[in-house]
Amino acid sequence: FQKGLLMSETERQEGHDIGKDMTTWLQNMPEIEKPKASLRLRRLLGKILQKGDTPLAVKLGGLVAAHGLQAPGLHYLVALAMLKDGRPYSAQAALALSESQDYPQESAELALEIKNYLTRLNLPLQASYGNLTCTNLAYANRYLGQRCFILGNAPSLKNHNLKLLCHDVVFSVSNGYLHSDYAIYRPHFHCLPTIPYDEMRLTHDHAAKWLADMDEKIWDATITLSVADFTLAHERGIFANRSHLCMDMSLPWQALPLNPCDICGPMSGVQSVPIMALMLAFFMGFEKIYLLGIDHTDLITRRYNYFYKKSMNTGLERGVDTKGNITDDNFTLIKCMYKLFSQYSFLKNESIKRNTHIYNTNPHSFLDIFPLVEYNHLF
Repeated sequence: FQKGLLMSETERQEGHDIGKDMTTWLQNMPEIEKPKASLRLRRLLGKILQKGDTPLAVKLGGLVAAHGLQAPGLHYLVALAMLKDGRPYSAQAALALSESQDYPQESAELALEIKNYLTRLNLPLQASYGNLTCTNLAYANRYLGQRCFILGNAPSLKNHNLKLLCHDVVFSVSNGYLHSDYAIYRPHFHCLPTIPYDEMRLTHDHAAKWLADMDEKIWDATITLSVADFTLAHERGIFANRSHLCMDMSLPWQALPLNPCDICGPMSGVQSVPIMALMLAFFMGFEKIYLLGIDHTDLITRRYNYFYKKSMNTGLERGVDTKGNITDDNFTLIKCMYKLFSQYSFLKNESIKRNTHIYNTNPHSFLDIFPLVEYNHLF
């Protein structure tokens, strides 16, 4: 494992999965040996930072957080890795998840540096829901260099053989669990945007029933949802036995933080759930992201069409009649589409900065800012 951590980036790209190695190593380790192992990891993390391999340091730091490891100075190095990678809230989370007596003197200096950094950006020093979002640190660069698939719910999803995805990391969204093959490709993550009560004829009781139905049918997927919706689910005993990611999406899009995909702190609200899934994929370190069933042809068809015929929320959307026809005027619809495509455009620019590649698999999609690939050629 130590040899794998210190090998060159080229060697790692040839198939050496550090995260898998570390997870296996920790899962098979007796609890009594973890303190000693934590000290060894602290030394290894220091060497990786000295080499300047920040992405790997972030991945190792996330795994340290995921397994609750503690050692004097360990979380200081994790926070340093996050700060070097431009993840101020993740750095803050690393400090929050540690025990204060574990810190050497320089940790206080780093904490001050993080606070000054946030202050310069006019951002709050602590996330409003830090106790819920700081644990997201465990997913930082977890899938570094890997590929994933984000599945929307447009009719074009029916054109793909999703059974081919059974060995890939998959993100499903909203009512995506209604797909007949869901139990075969079994997504790793199921994403739910902030439930828009003002845009839907939806009560909290109805929302709770929807979340409970989701909990029953998404198999072992990690649920990803807003803090507000998690609070409702927690009060009703929903998702109680399921791993989860909570996101504080309380900022307006115009107030984007410097790192808009640092999911350990306040983030901007999104116009559509695939935007949320893309931000998650960035945080997790995926190198190639493939979009399926994300058509956005509403402006052309003047209908909200899905691969399924009916869901628990059918007929509850405002601006849509009982047959799915959009009743809003063109001006209102164009404004919504402009906001949506502005967010996609922003994330395209982010992907270039991160050397991340996003591809669309539907030649008839209105979302043409990402290059097109042939789905069946990916397997």
